[in-house]
Amino acid sequence: MPPQPHAFMRPGNIGGLVVKNRLIRAATSETMATASGEATDELVRLYSDLARGGAGLIITGHIYVEPRGQYEPRQLGLDRDERVAPLARVTDAVHRHGGRIFAELSHAGSQSLIPEIVPLAPSIVPNAIFARPPVEMTKADIGDVIAGFADAAARAQRAGFDGVHLHSGNGYLLSQFNSPFANRRDDHWGGDPQRRARFILEVYRAMRRATGVDFPVTARLGLADAVADGLAISDGL
Repeated sequence: MPPQPHAFMRPGNIGGLVVKNRLIRAATSETMATASGEATDELVRLYSDLARGGAGLIITGHIYVEPRGQYEPRQLGLDRDERVAPLARVTDAVHRHGGRIFAELSHAGSQSLIPEIVPLAPSIVPNAIFARPPVEMTKADIGDVIAGFADAAARAQRAGFDGVHLHSGNGYLLSQFNSPFANRRDDHWGGDPQRRARFILEVYRAMRRATGVDFPVTARLGLADAVADGLAISDGL
């Protein structure tokens, strides 16, 4: 009897998407974009190599969905239509080697390291890591960022990505809304776990409307904060 493949080498499904094995390359920041946020030959080579190495699914490093959400220099952006064609070269390279690729969509919130950006946050609380003072998001800001995630998801779909992955961990904006440390609001968007969770749920719903019912949407979800008075594991679960 021939040897059986290990379970992680068997095909799997994410919704209707077939992935050739269970090996998933987790999102890791590349900082290989141009200064203006577009994919480069260097980035194409990286993802081509990862797919050639055999990963069934690759998740990109975090990609900002609107200009105020950029975290660091040379980070990829999906905030404009001009980003689509360069990123299509990345997805084509992965597909040529039989892999699948998801775009990780993110907004840095108060963790932006770009000096000319005034960081956005649910509330005026200095960031727990970088201590930059943010401005509190208005209702218009919240609507704009939700729309930014939806538009970025639609662009990712046009660029040939097989799905998108929401970055709601590590202190970025989506996780800031979930955290009672960062989110001190007492309105539609904060005050109790249900209202704090509304932001990521509205982001998901907007992305789903923009991409259709069959496009995979996954998420990295931080379940607890590493700061006092932060998100408790019970609320995270």
